Formats: sequence, C-alpha cells, structure tokens
Amino acid sequence: MKRTAIIAAAIVASLTAHAQVEYTLPLTSIQVSVTAEKETFFAGPYAAYAEKLLGLEVRTFDSEKTTLKEMRITPAVRADLSSVFTVDAKALNTCLALNAEGLVAFRDKAEAGEAVWRFRPEERDRFGEKGITSALRTEKKTFYKIVQTDSTFEQIPVEQEIVVKRSLEERAREAADMLLKARSEKFNIATGNTDATFSGEALGAALEYLDKVEKEYLSLFTGYSVKETISRCFEVEPSEATATLPLFRVSDENGLLDSSADEGTIYYIDIQTAPVPAAGEESKPYKGAVVYYRIPAVSSVSIITGDEVVMNASVPVYQLGRIAKYPVK
Repeated sequence: MKRTAIIAAAIVASLTAHAQVEYTLPLTSIQVSVTAEKETFFAGPYAAYAEKLLGLEVRTFDSEKTTLKEMRITPAVRADLSSVFTVDAKALNTCLALNAEGLVAFRDKAEAGEAVWRFRPEERDRFGEKGITSALRTEKKTFYKIVQTDSTFEQIPVEQEIVVKRSLEERAREAADMLLKARSEKFNIATGNTDATFSGEALGAALEYLDKVEKEYLSLFTGYSVKETISRCFEVEPSEATATLPLFRVSDENGLLDSSADEGTIYYIDIQTAPVPAAGEESKPYKGAVVYYRIPAVSSVSIITGDEVVMNASVPVYQLGRIAKYPVK
C-alpha cells in the first residue's frame, strides 16, 4: 500500500514538472493625471456704473478661465497580450506573477490608479437674490379728462399713480446709496457714534449683518467668481523609441478635453528612449528551459505646449527595452 502511494506521488510530480503554462511579457503605459481649476466670473449687473458711483474699476463682462494646477506622470504596468509564451509550471516559483490578466513575467508590477471625472451642475449668476432694490417705481402723473357741460367742453386735470420701469442707472444709484449707508452704519456702530447701544452678542450680530449687506450690494458692481476643480487622466502606450504625441487640450470654456477636440491649447507628450545595451560577449548560450522576460528601457518623458516644457520625468518602459532569458532548472 505504501509503495502504491509512493508511485502515485511520483507520477503526479512528473506531470506537474512537465505541465505547460502560458504567460505574457509586461507592457508599460504612461498615465498623466491632470488637475485644473476653472473659474467662472459673473459680471455685476451694475458694473458699468461702478467707477461713476463708487470709484471702482471692475470687469464688465462674464468670462471663463481654466488654469492647470497639477500634473502627475505615473507608469502603469500590465500584461502585453501580443507577447504570449509557454513554460514549465515549475517557473511559477521563479519569476512569474499572477494578476487579473494572467501570468506575467515580472514580480515588481505597478498597479494603475483610478481616475475619476465628476460632472458638476452648470453655474448661473445669482444676482437676482441680492439686494432689496426694486426694478419698478411708482410715479404720479396728471391726465386731462374732457367733460361736457351745459354750454361747452372743459378739460379737468386728473392725477393718477402709474408703475414704470426704473432705468438701470437709477437702480445702480440706489444700490450704491444702500452700500454706502451700510458702511456708514457699520462705522458708527463700531465707534459708538449712534443713539442705540450695542454690546456683546448684539454688537457682533449688528456688524455681521451690515457686513453681509455691504458685500451683497458691492457684488452687484464687482461681480463674483465660482471656482471648481477638474481632474482627468490621459493614457499613452509608447510604441516607438522617439515619439511626440498629442495628449490633451485645455479650454477656458470647457476645461480639460481630449486631444482630438478642435478648441483650446494643446499639450503633447514627448518620449525619448535610450536603447538597452546587449549582453557582453562572455555570456554563454543556455540550452535548457527558459522564461523570457523584458529589461525595460529608461525613457525621458516630457509634457510640452508650444515651446514650453511643462514637466519631465524618467519612466521605465518595458516594450521599448530588450527581451532576455531566465534559466529554469
């Protein structure tokens, strides 16, 4: 019985030793994570009168601007499905690593990070929520009504109130008066130059309210900005030792865009790779089982726009390197 068990174990060991497994060589993709800030500016409805009424020079038109804040270059390593080899299963204990894409001939693999692109609701101006001035005003006007008497017709004056739309300058002037009044009241309360007595929490609440009123009326002239952060990840798989490829575009209105877009400033990725030297002449050929693996080439990767080099980094790129052999005994 014991002898049968030994024979069975030997057979299993023999089959395992000669079992063939498939594996791939590693491939490097270059991920460029870009973070930008988009500023949307809403001009105040009374911006045209800011200098006349308040002595301020302000922007008078809505505008959008996108500014790059950060870029990160990250090499991501994955299986190259175009380079598949077979080897004895015993190589599993040497230099093969198992991941979601199968067996790959390397152990120090790098995992790609997750890139999240979040859409945000469109921003709209909120000037309608600010201030307490009205777009309408009431006027008294005199009309004449013709009345027939016994001998003739007479015109009798009749006074009526009508509602008319106030001009933009009139509304701007009233808003400026409210702004200056809030400043004056805040100064008087802070210095005690008022009939009312404020102290403790009441003083703080009064100053806070007047400060809010001042800022709201001031924004009707100066406008305000809304800022949002935009993040995207762009990926390239180098296939040539020297290459300059379009990467992405930056549009003031639409933020970060693919390189195929027809608007915005374009950014390129430039890859310059030094060849991996061959093994020395003293190396002897090995006739036994081997595992093929890649020695990565070191590439100088730059992000450029126009004549400006924005950033650069050194990245090991497997597919631009050299294929070598690892003996399996």
